[in-house]
Amino acid sequence: MQICAKVGGEPWAVDRMPFSNIPTMIVGIDVHNKGNKSFLGCVGTYNNTFTKYHSICKHDAKMADLSEKVAEGINELHDKFAEINRIAPHHILVFRDGLAPTQVKSVQNEIRLVKSRLPNTKLTYIVLNKKNTLKVFNVTGNPQAPSYNNIPPGTLVDNTVVNSENFDFFLISQKTNQGLSQATHYHIVYDDYKVSPQDIHEFVYKNCYLYYNWTGGIKIPAPCQYAKKLAFLVGDKLSSNQEVFLPENRFIKEIRSLYFL
Repeated sequence: MQICAKVGGEPWAVDRMPFSNIPTMIVGIDVHNKGNKSFLGCVGTYNNTFTKYHSICKHDAKMADLSEKVAEGINELHDKFAEINRIAPHHILVFRDGLAPTQVKSVQNEIRLVKSRLPNTKLTYIVLNKKNTLKVFNVTGNPQAPSYNNIPPGTLVDNTVVNSENFDFFLISQKTNQGLSQATHYHIVYDDYKVSPQDIHEFVYKNCYLYYNWTGGIKIPAPCQYAKKLAFLVGDKLSSNQEVFLPENRFIKEIRSLYFL
């Protein structure tokens, strides 16, 4: 299955995905820092089952604001989608990971730059936070002697502990056999497509089952995990202080694949 994904195949897919009835591209973005450089992994889907990807990596020696690199990456993925399908994506849904709490404000600059390059494309921008302090338990049994267990995959928390002024929610999509299940926090920071909460909840959860290194659900949507692996591969394994080797410059034009799995 891994080899199938590496060479551009589809080991499996999930049916009845929201947003599959119009040209939609999912983008996953993550960052790996090494030394004085930042490596930005960007992956984008180009089919209506959201299972085939084009992958690019950007690097910057400043380790400062990566907004310009993010906008460049999304714009390149947009152009590749249009080249392959002969139609531009009507809607781009971005999963943005790799942000420290002090960098969250830079997202607005990213969105501004993306919209300036793609003014006619609808954009939904979601920021992920895996390291949050929410603790959720499944309480069963006698109220006098309750039993505390991990909550099952697919548990959604979208009230009481979320910000009433924002569009955000917590979701547990993975099965945890040891320790406490940790929910992932999703915050929709920009949305001019006007997605419905039901659609976005279902879409995020189903994407957690499209990671081709694992047959079950993972903690974050597959595009984010792919972007994380790509940024780590290039930043940690394929770079030095003198040069950066980007595999897509050599063969990605022929094999649009998840070669970094």
